[in-house]
Amino acid sequence: MSSSSSNNGIIGGFWPSWYASSNPPSSIPKLYYTHVFYAFVNPDPGTNYKLKIDNEGLMHEFTCHLHSNNSSAKAFLAIGGATDEEAQNEAFSAMACKQKTRGYFIESTIEVARKYGFDGVNLGWEFPYGEEGMNNLVSLLAELRLAVDKEAHQTGNTKLGIGVSVFFAPDLSLMSSKCRVYPAEVIAAKVDFINVMCYDYAGHWDTSRTGSIAALYNNSCNYSTSYGIHKWIEGGVPREKLVMGLPLYGRTWKLKDRNNNGIGAPAVGTGPQDDKYTIGYMLYHNVMTFNEIHDATVEYDKETVSYYSHAGTNWISYDGEKSIEAKVKYAKKQRLGGYYFWAIGQDCQDNRLSTAALNAWRN
Repeated sequence: MSSSSSNNGIIGGFWPSWYASSNPPSSIPKLYYTHVFYAFVNPDPGTNYKLKIDNEGLMHEFTCHLHSNNSSAKAFLAIGGATDEEAQNEAFSAMACKQKTRGYFIESTIEVARKYGFDGVNLGWEFPYGEEGMNNLVSLLAELRLAVDKEAHQTGNTKLGIGVSVFFAPDLSLMSSKCRVYPAEVIAAKVDFINVMCYDYAGHWDTSRTGSIAALYNNSCNYSTSYGIHKWIEGGVPREKLVMGLPLYGRTWKLKDRNNNGIGAPAVGTGPQDDKYTIGYMLYHNVMTFNEIHDATVEYDKETVSYYSHAGTNWISYDGEKSIEAKVKYAKKQRLGGYYFWAIGQDCQDNRLSTAALNAWRN
């Protein structure tokens, strides 16, 4: 397989394994996807950074479902991902700083992927610190590529695909002064595709003003999908290797004044949320329920190509059908390699945003 894409590009979705009790693998609507990512597993410092597997049965269930009934959907093992920035960087830095520990990690990654029937792996070391961190990321990807190619040649197996998840723009210093610019062209040469996290441009980390969490355009700052995609291309990444991320969730704020309720309005904290653990965060289907129950005013903002709703002082930024369609059409116009959602199970039961995206991509 050329795991960079199908004939129609990559249509991906990350599946959070911690939601398995309410959203089991059997519920994944695989007909909507070419690539589905099992999120997440991580290297374990206690075993020389081999992958820590918490639920073998769940991983088998995941790959079996995706491959059943002659499905063409590819199952990818997502490594890293949505963890605490400092903790994740510490673990990956310690693993990637030495060739020996990189080797243990890579050997384990290939072994686990084969054992559980995955078609590829996606590396999500999202915050490499400094020049050393970037250099170690490049070394890790280069050695992973060599090992994957060698394993396929020696065994005759179809080559495992390699993806990587990255910040929305190559310049990570936009997020943290500890970070540097990704060596975009070098990274692109080692992977089949790059998942660009085109979301979380605003959220609970800044509660002074409301913001669009996934603005396609932004006239006031560089936090926008169009800016990030342009910079990745400018950095030397082939367009067809870029896969644009889309959110299936909203971020919330508490307005300072219910009558001043546009994007950028003064705020005094976070708004409604799914539970006590998800600060200012709501799954898309819960946003729709909230809007209905509270008779919220729903606004489509043409400037940012995003939605927001407000009821009293509660304010939510999210994507809806119209903005998802526009963003996918943008990806097509830019000749990108596809799009992906974070995350499967967060759409409404009728899969309305997944359907809107798929129709926009194929038509």
